[in-house]
Order: sequence, then structure tokens, then C-alpha cells
Amino acid sequence: MEVYLVRHAIAYPRDPESARMDSARELTPAGITKFRQTIPAYIKLGVDLDEVWSSPYARTLQTAELLCSGLGLGQPPRLMPELEPDGNMERLIPALELVSDRRAIALVGHEPALGELAGMLLTGRRISLVEFKKGGAACIGVQRLSAKPESVLKWLLTPKQLRSIGRS
Repeated sequence: MEVYLVRHAIAYPRDPESARMDSARELTPAGITKFRQTIPAYIKLGVDLDEVWSSPYARTLQTAELLCSGLGLGQPPRLMPELEPDGNMERLIPALELVSDRRAIALVGHEPALGELAGMLLTGRRISLVEFKKGGAACIGVQRLSAKPESVLKWLLTPKQLRSIGRS
């Protein structure tokens, strides 16, 4: 199975004076435009998703919806509270094991949790191995999920690199 880890695109900044909750922050128009410009890269890289899982936060859900739409996935993202900023990443591994017959799943979330999830998938320990830029992504090839996973980092790309691939 291939697991794609995708950080949400550029969102409006936190406003400490606003009553608006962090979970309600949406993507900016520039964030939407820049993320859409990454979609051709996913196509060129041969990404063919079976499912997209997303944090229920507005900015991640919007990013996941853009990914689904851009890649022609005929189903909406599956909301996974485990992908929230303070979500229980350890619960994602058993959820992934249940769908290990799938070829490819994208998980759309937040930093630093995505970096820690990459660590879990690659080493079995919750350690941050990589840093995801907003709109950036990684592909991890997974042979086996367990306390001693058999996985390999296939690629890690910034949004700028994705846009460049998409234009080439």
C-alpha cells in the first residue's frame, strides 16, 4: 500500500481576538489556488487514490476535497478525528491495517502530527522525521504495519516542488 501524507494548504492565520475557533479556519484564496496547482504533479507521479482521509478541521477538509476533486475520486474524504492537531495518531495504524487491501490512501492533516505519523509508519515510533510545508506531501510505501513496520519513504515534496513538477 502507498500512504500519502498531505499537509493542509495555506489557511487564514489564527486571530487571538476573534471568537472563531482554530478548527473553523479556512484556506485562503491563495492557498486554494496554490494547492490546485499541485494537482498535476500528483497525476504525473501516478497517484491513483482509493480513499482520502482528513482531519475534520475546515482547512484540512477543504484541502482533502480539492485533492479528491482534482484526482477524480468519486467519493468524499473520510473524516478522521485522529488526524486533528492533537489527535491520537496511534489509532491510525490499526485503522490503516483494516484497509491494507487498498492500493493508495491519502491522509490530510497538520504539522507536527504528520511528521510524527511519518516516523510511526517508518520506524514504529512516534518521532518527527520530516517537516511538511503547507500543501506539501510525502509518499510512504508500506509493506507491513506493526510495531516494526516495513516501510520506505518514496518521496517528500514541498508545494513549490509539486507545482514545478506539475508545470513541467
